[in-house]
Amino acid sequence: MKGGTNTGAILAVVAVFGVIAIVIIGILAAVAIPNLLTAMQRSKQHRTIADMRTIGATLEAYAENNNKRYPDAIHIDQLAQQLSNTYVHGPLPTKDGWGNLFRYDCWNSAGSGPCDSYVIASAGKDAKFENENPQKYSGRGGTTNFDDDIVMVNGTFIQYPAGYSGGGAK
Repeated sequence: MKGGTNTGAILAVVAVFGVIAIVIIGILAAVAIPNLLTAMQRSKQHRTIADMRTIGATLEAYAENNNKRYPDAIHIDQLAQQLSNTYVHGPLPTKDGWGNLFRYDCWNSAGSGPCDSYVIASAGKDAKFENENPQKYSGRGGTTNFDDDIVMVNGTFIQYPAGYSGGGAK
């Protein structure tokens, strides 16, 4: 026998370690990717909530200067034109974290007259509003589905992501 190496044995060991490394990487990816995707959706929810709070605070500032009346706008872009640079520094947010337009609607709680109530809503990840009539949101409190609407009525969140520490509070 010569003092050489067994090339076949070395290749087999390298192949086994290569397969083990691929399996470990696959397991780590299977765990990490869903967590990353969930974290990305949560960050979009948090951005949406922060922007809705900005809109709500802006509406409340407007109401303080206008006898508790809210702007009678029929679309979020129209609302942004009325409030930007006057009641908020820079432009008013008009899109949620997923890039969909917020819904704004105002009405008079007595049925006629100037707006004294409002709703701001995000359709969530699926971009489909659960309610065609924004005044009909009853609110479910905390939700766990990223497709669920996020809804603020008169400065209070009535539907928001579960676990959100500020849910339901002004």
